[in-house]
Amino acid sequence: MLLLCAVLANLSEIARISRSYGSEKYYMIFFSVLSAFVLLWIVMYLLELKKTPAASKSPKVVVPLFTQLCQAHELSAEQSRLLTTMTERAGLQPPETIFIDPSLWIHCIEEYKQNRKPLLEVMQILFGTARVQRWFPDYEREPDC
Repeated sequence: MLLLCAVLANLSEIARISRSYGSEKYYMIFFSVLSAFVLLWIVMYLLELKKTPAASKSPKVVVPLFTQLCQAHELSAEQSRLLTTMTERAGLQPPETIFIDPSLWIHCIEEYKQNRKPLLEVMQILFGTARVQRWFPDYEREPDC
């Protein structure tokens, strides 16, 4: 009880001494927590930066194989459209098979007489004159100018 009286008697003195001590302690805790959050945010930001360059790059444009084959054989836009139309009419799936099998051309060339000459020209570009003449003996290649 004597101790309690001594504490109560010196309460104002204790409050004055501990006032600055307690506030410093709270500031230290506050800034420690704040700096931990900032440090965590920086680490997460840097990890995201490391991940995103691969994802943020524009993805490669996937060009369909049919288009790539038309470009590789240097077919004109008109010839490419003609081949596209021919494969759609013939119901070829995938349409790229037209570049592999010349026997697929027979039906389209015989059925669509109005496109016979341009189709035979494209076929000659893709397979060569000898093969075209084997499938279509009446085909005569026009002389190159």
